[in-house]
Amino acid sequence: MLTGHFEIIARDYAKDSIPSEIRQKLKEDIEEELAQYKALLDSNKISEDFYNLVSIDRSYFYAGAQSSIAFLNYLLEEREQNILNEEQYTGLWADAFQTAPVSEKLMRSPWFFYYVQSYLRFKESTDSDYDLQALSEIGKRGKIHTHNIEMAKKYLSGKILEYYYAAYILYEAINKNYEKELLALFEEFKNEYPSSPYTHFVESEIIPIYSFHEKQKEEMSETVRVMDGFETINSLQEAVGKLNAKKVYVDIWATWCGPCKKEFKYYPELHKLLKKEDITMLYISIDEDERAEKWREMMKYYQLDGYHIRANDSLMKNLRRLRGQDSFGIPWHMLTDGSGNILKKYVLGPSEIEMLKKQLQE
Repeated sequence: MLTGHFEIIARDYAKDSIPSEIRQKLKEDIEEELAQYKALLDSNKISEDFYNLVSIDRSYFYAGAQSSIAFLNYLLEEREQNILNEEQYTGLWADAFQTAPVSEKLMRSPWFFYYVQSYLRFKESTDSDYDLQALSEIGKRGKIHTHNIEMAKKYLSGKILEYYYAAYILYEAINKNYEKELLALFEEFKNEYPSSPYTHFVESEIIPIYSFHEKQKEEMSETVRVMDGFETINSLQEAVGKLNAKKVYVDIWATWCGPCKKEFKYYPELHKLLKKEDITMLYISIDEDERAEKWREMMKYYQLDGYHIRANDSLMKNLRRLRGQDSFGIPWHMLTDGSGNILKKYVLGPSEIEMLKKQLQE
């Protein structure tokens, strides 16, 4: 029923330079949308409560769009590409939260989390003590989530803070980066809100993080093999050539890639299929150096049987050339011969195992 995201809507206003016109266009958009529901209300096809719910949702959605327009200009200012000057975008930013203030009625909107996140971003960015360099250092120390919750505690209270606190941990846990920091925040949340109705929902996403770190205490399986000297491998052909294989199924992935990790739960079936077809498994991670430890942790946790390398700059350039004019997206699965020549540039992932089986046998 209600689609899109206010950060996407904001892109439509990327070249607009007059704040009053931006406000007017957003006002017209919301009035046009609500008119449809007003007609349904007048004809008794929806209840007044339902209409009010939609009205709340649209109010916050377009206020969120306005704040995102301001934030976009704020980000572009560093590169001197902003359309609105600082006074204009700051005024537009502040006006969004004055027009649609963070309140308990926002809790009825599906945009609650993203809107509050935008509000906190505004408050922190316009704080006189804001220090981008210090924030970067907090991130390097692995404490960015703790910092973000501290900001929430500074500007939120009551039921709104409880809801946001829980939602923050939930959404970050769903990303499956398995940060230990989230475990500490969850314990803190339970202590501060011992009777919270949200605990059960958050816990279901927190349990895998506990499992992840327990798994790290074990030795790496002998079937999960990091290739010797992978740092100096500069091309796909070079990587495959070291395997002495007939055919190779290549999985290009990254630890931060959600869709990549969703495929991993189907890998037991994939490994059976590859063994039957005498195909060797090669994983190529495109993670940067700072995620090297996370790369090893994830191959252990997901039991990624096969050979592993992490791409250096030359291998990344080689992969981009192989991709050609196509946009570079992951997960990217392909099939090569034993010399690294591409037999099929794109094959399916293991979540579509029956179709993949046909592709491999063609």
